[in-house]
Amino acid sequence: MTMSVEAAAQALREAVRETVRRHSTWYLIQGALMVIGGIVALVYPFVSSVAVVLFLGWILIVSGIVRGISLIGAQNVPNFWFQLVSVVLSIIVGVLFLRRPGEAVVTLTLLLIVFFMVEGFSKLIFSLTIRPASKLWLGVGKRHHWNTAVFLSFR
Repeated sequence: MTMSVEAAAQALREAVRETVRRHSTWYLIQGALMVIGGIVALVYPFVSSVAVVLFLGWILIVSGIVRGISLIGAQNVPNFWFQLVSVVLSIIVGVLFLRRPGEAVVTLTLLLIVFFMVEGFSKLIFSLTIRPASKLWLGVGKRHHWNTAVFLSFR
């Protein structure tokens, strides 16, 4: 017996609804805890930032140790040395985060700033290369059909 795509989609939606209904109490508890956590983070931003740094430090150390253990006896795998360097760096960064959480907060903040700026610029450049500047409503009008390279060089 075959099922149409629409019938399969409807069956999937019903299964998801039933699962959410069965576990709605847990969703409610999780949502409430997340709202409380968000309020605490707004009221005490430095404490919550330090908590995140400490958690991340332990995650880095534990994951580095586990990856290091998994590399024992695996010297013939591709990129073994890169993986070993990654393990060492993970453990070192985790230890540094635990030793100086205040400085780690500043470091993570700067990294997030750089990340968001790079993401923003890459999306801007990508959108300008895909769509000509005349279609971006930037005041170039219909009479001018400038290409993106000319627009970006401001000639």
